[in-house]
Amino acid sequence: MSERGSLTREGMTNGRRVWAAGPPLEAFSTVEMRRMLYDPSRTCPLGHLGVEPYEPYHTTWGIVERYYCPTCRESYTDPIKPKQRVEVAIIIAHYFGHVSTHRFPIVFRFIAQAIQLAQNMVLTVPSMEHAIVSSTTVGKTRRTYLSCSESTVKRVTGKYSALATPISADEITRLFRPKLSGYFGIDGFFIATIDGLRVCLVAHDLVTGDLVSMFFTSFQERLETEENCKVFVRRFLKTVRDVGADILQVVLDDREELWKACRAELPPDVILTLDVDHFMRKIDVKKLPEKYRTPKSRGMIAAIEFALRYSTSEDEAREILGYVREDRNHWLEEESPRARVGIKQILNSLNETNVSRLLSFFSVVERGRRLHFRSSNRTESAIGVLSAVFDSLNCLQANEQGQVNLIVLIARLMPATRDGKSSLQRGRVNRTLEDLMRILQMFNPNSPIQ
Repeated sequence: MSERGSLTREGMTNGRRVWAAGPPLEAFSTVEMRRMLYDPSRTCPLGHLGVEPYEPYHTTWGIVERYYCPTCRESYTDPIKPKQRVEVAIIIAHYFGHVSTHRFPIVFRFIAQAIQLAQNMVLTVPSMEHAIVSSTTVGKTRRTYLSCSESTVKRVTGKYSALATPISADEITRLFRPKLSGYFGIDGFFIATIDGLRVCLVAHDLVTGDLVSMFFTSFQERLETEENCKVFVRRFLKTVRDVGADILQVVLDDREELWKACRAELPPDVILTLDVDHFMRKIDVKKLPEKYRTPKSRGMIAAIEFALRYSTSEDEAREILGYVREDRNHWLEEESPRARVGIKQILNSLNETNVSRLLSFFSVVERGRRLHFRSSNRTESAIGVLSAVFDSLNCLQANEQGQVNLIVLIARLMPATRDGKSSLQRGRVNRTLEDLMRILQMFNPNSPIQ
């Protein structure tokens, strides 16, 4: 792998490309990073130092901190208000609260923490539609209804999806510069919108689990066409290069549009690998399901599976697959008509092109790489989480791009159940759900922080 070290502006050290350790120095002078790093207790929105704490004021939602700038001679508040924390909690609950039992405790803890941080208020839920919020102010207790009706959720999601419209997955990757392994899975899935199904193509880091690049097709050209795939692959390549990393291996399924786009747009030394699990699933589900198999055909499939999944060298795998192809007549003898059709399809799929694609991961090993991948199961698992979110929404009806960006951003900040880290944290970017509101405000053109 590339030698790790400090990152220069060109992303090279002694002529060798290195891992990105964080945003380049010039990024800290951008408006977005100033907003991300802004501390209202140290400087006013215009950048004046020497600010003083001012008297906070109480609201229904909690206490809002205020500060005074002697230079501006004006007071100002923290840019993240208590109400915004609760609204972000509503968004996360709306999109991810019902995805799985594994993620629900994470979502619930975030909601409880957001409410507690917003104000020390007691939340009780008398019904599914409303929650009673009790907040203590000076000398008395106020009791307010926090509506969680459908109209409230639509208003809140519309508000924040508008903020997320310019915050694509590629923009976040270029800004925070996570550590990329160089091993990626590329796949796509359908998203239902009010105008019909549209494809979302994603590039997923197979080591860190981070979704580093994404392309949501337009209304005019919704499907996974070769041109859409080329646009996506070009964007993916530019994002990885901007971060200062290399693409070593890409694992994808057998869709020809993606293969043609990768061959046309990626450097020739990038290893493209056909997903072994996808290849075997096609045999199990479509070509020769279990109910049509005989002991002999089971032996043939077992030999193919051993060659693709458990062989220790490319020569060993090719030798086993060669024996399978040479005994074509043997595998077809005394089989039922349905089984003969399936066996022919299996043997035809073991052509030289597919075999080279299936075994290309051995080239990564021969080049001295420690890591290599035969399957994009990790990518499909990550896509499964996103698909569950979009399926639960029935269809996107407004600001489709903003909602897609917002959901993907939340997914990248969501801690995993196995280690409690977000995918960005596994890429050495210390960002969690707590930073969601601040990231959304980074790209807000109406922000007072300029």
